[in-house]
Amino acid sequence: METKTFAEYIADERSRILGLKREYEQQIRDIEEQIAALDREMVAILQYERTVSGSRNVSGNRRTQILKLVQAQPGIRRKAICEGLGIDVKSNKAQSVSVALTKLVQDGEIRRDESRAYYPTR
Repeated sequence: METKTFAEYIADERSRILGLKREYEQQIRDIEEQIAALDREMVAILQYERTVSGSRNVSGNRRTQILKLVQAQPGIRRKAICEGLGIDVKSNKAQSVSVALTKLVQDGEIRRDESRAYYPTR
């Protein structure tokens, strides 16, 4: 029976550890690919749900910006909100502001009076 030197033992351990590391890294890549596939499926489901419901979700960022404007300037109107966001009132983006305002009113975040001015509810 041949006895290994300490240097040979270290070389064998290095080889074993590097082999395990490569194996685990491959497993991580495989799992990341599976997660990416699940993410794609979830996006498809969300798009389907939006299509079926016929509504679009306004970005949370836009809603937050609008809410801050209304809180800073109670009684602000849609045109001033658009201007505050740097959006042309006659553009397609102005429609998204209207949608966001309607949703914020429905959610009780803001209120609108008869003169079409918006106020914070809190």
